[in-house]
Amino acid sequence: MKHINVIFLLYLLTQNLCGQTNGFNTQQADTTIYLTVDKDPTFPGDTLLSFLHRNIIYPPIDRSQTTGMIYVEFVVETNGQISNAKITKGLHPTYDNEVLRVINSMPNWTTGYKNGIAVRTKRIIPIRIHLQ
Repeated sequence: MKHINVIFLLYLLTQNLCGQTNGFNTQQADTTIYLTVDKDPTFPGDTLLSFLHRNIIYPPIDRSQTTGMIYVEFVVETNGQISNAKITKGLHPTYDNEVLRVINSMPNWTTGYKNGIAVRTKRIIPIRIHLQ
């Protein structure tokens, strides 16, 4: 009888040990970049438009090329930081580089949420350049 109890006890111990994890979180982080979310990320403080107006320095180039739209795309990360900024439709390389400089210098945004979880969110914004 003692022999059966010992075997049964060893069986229970091995089953318990096999069911334990190594103590590390093995769940993969969601790296998906979402276009639509339940709650959009938002620019902090004043408006994005006023931030852009205050910070874009218009370089002196040919005035005939100073009117148009620049479309910039970026990702708002789960911690609010901006990443992967790029021009999707440019106006002039000098202006495009200036817009990228300002976009990359933005403060952290309020994160976007999907199903109550902070997620990476893609934003595409048009910036109108019009100098006279």
